[in-house]
Amino acid sequence: MKYIITEDQYDRIYILRRGDAIRDFVKYLYPSFYPCDYRKEDFIYGILDSVNDVDYDWGPKEPSKDEIRSFISTFMKDELEDFWETHCGEE
Repeated sequence: MKYIITEDQYDRIYILRRGDAIRDFVKYLYPSFYPCDYRKEDFIYGILDSVNDVDYDWGPKEPSKDEIRSFISTFMKDELEDFWETHCGEE
């Protein structure tokens, strides 16, 4: 069976398929952040802000910075909060 998808759907699928690569990118950013220097919310915003500042090899089609930030804030927020709580405890 063939499915016809629009360009917008293709872009969304592309980002979702790159979820592991985006997670690796966020882990690549961890050494530049000492999580306990930030409050939990500031740590997440710091990760989102650093997307603009870091060059990363995404392969043939690089997702936009907004797409990366959207994926992180949508699908990784709980994971980042858990990371902060594991390393820094409660505020």
